[in-house]
Amino acid sequence: MVSIKADATTHMMHLSVREWEKGNLKLKPILCIGWFYFKSPLERDVVKSTVIDGLVNKVFRYQAVPVERDGWTYWEKVEDMDWEYHFGKENSPSFNSDEKWREYLDDIVETGLDYSKPMWKFQLIDKFPCGRSGFLMITDHTFGDGASAVTALLSLCEKTSDTNVNPVFNKRKAKPMRMFTPYETLFAFTKGIFGPLLETILPNDRPTKLKAKHFPQAWDYSLTTPNDSMDLQLFKDIKNKIPGCTVNDVLLALTALSIKSYYKEIGEPIMDSKSDITATYAVNIRPPGVDYLDDYWFGNHFISTSTPYPLHDTRVNTLLKFRDAGRMRKMSLDNAVRNTIVKLAAKLVPYVNRPDIMKIIADLNLKFSIMISNVLLSTERLNLFGQEIDNMQFLVMSPLGCYCGVSTYAGKVNCNVVVAKECHADPSAISRNYKKELLALHEEVMGLKDSKAKKLDKPLTMSPTIMAFFAGLLLLVLLRILL
Repeated sequence: MVSIKADATTHMMHLSVREWEKGNLKLKPILCIGWFYFKSPLERDVVKSTVIDGLVNKVFRYQAVPVERDGWTYWEKVEDMDWEYHFGKENSPSFNSDEKWREYLDDIVETGLDYSKPMWKFQLIDKFPCGRSGFLMITDHTFGDGASAVTALLSLCEKTSDTNVNPVFNKRKAKPMRMFTPYETLFAFTKGIFGPLLETILPNDRPTKLKAKHFPQAWDYSLTTPNDSMDLQLFKDIKNKIPGCTVNDVLLALTALSIKSYYKEIGEPIMDSKSDITATYAVNIRPPGVDYLDDYWFGNHFISTSTPYPLHDTRVNTLLKFRDAGRMRKMSLDNAVRNTIVKLAAKLVPYVNRPDIMKIIADLNLKFSIMISNVLLSTERLNLFGQEIDNMQFLVMSPLGCYCGVSTYAGKVNCNVVVAKECHADPSAISRNYKKELLALHEEVMGLKDSKAKKLDKPLTMSPTIMAFFAGLLLLVLLRILL
């Protein structure tokens, strides 16, 4: 039997799925659904042959299922693939109304996947309510993270032009950061070590409209309409104007601003306080240059980190907070500490009561309000299955109350929202704020004089409270020596 050892995060996800199947855990498996739009219906035989030749025969995970052996998860090859299951039945559905389409999607989410088979499905759609055709790619998060899934699909695509622009996101070079001051380096080092540990004992987010009290069992969602897609150039303009800023910082700030606007619209009580909320997002921890389709690197090589979601700052200050938090994380040991915690937890599972430890780990997710992910499919237009991809979007059925998924394709940015039904919130009310907030943020940032914009990258200084703490500590040391 051909088998490959899973990474630690995949192992923990697989164990949670098994505990859910046994009824020991209420956390449903995390289902991921990608939308790919085309102008004309796709040919099933073309899709099937392309995927089998390009993925199933080349990427082991597409022909394997996870099994537990000797206290760890291994991917073992399936001898007989059920092609009808993985590519749907002969008749692809068509939808003329949003209501019928949502009923169909709800059924997909409720039914989930057959975990005795490889964790992926392609469902062709002859016609979405918007009039376009396409397909859904349905996977379980145990199968792999967004980086794995996107790289797999990109390996099947062809560029529509002869430009030298490389659409694969992981090969971009990061913009160099300014040098950190000694205090900033010390602060980053300390926060990177103790921050992940303190998360387990800090109080939960304050209850709001988007915070789930229990693990979601059903979801509402909203996709960005073609008219509400945003121009990637606006994000780049903001990034180039603010020193040290990245496009990802702008994307994070935009989700926070959109939720802040929504909270104001509904009169959310937290807006009358000084409290903020917290979001979690995935950080890719693969080293540069590795092959994401390699048997080892295809999986869940990420850590889940958290970031405060400011609700009471100006638009520009909200952006600066995400920029500063992102830079601090990159300079710290945060990724390494979180990765170590996951690996230690995975190794400890065989020595403790599994249902209890899995519940504790799952419950830690409910401390937070929002889950975010950001996927760059391509900076240029691509061909797939013999047609040009018109657009792409994706959703994740998150274990938190709210999920915001940002996807970028061919110069357009879409922001999609998933909300747990128990929250009784309107995801479309959040998603329609994105474009409005982007335009407002762009206007404010571009209105800054260059001289003022350059001053927005001041080194972090020690607060009076921290100064008083260290002064007191120094005094105690001196008194101890002298007395």
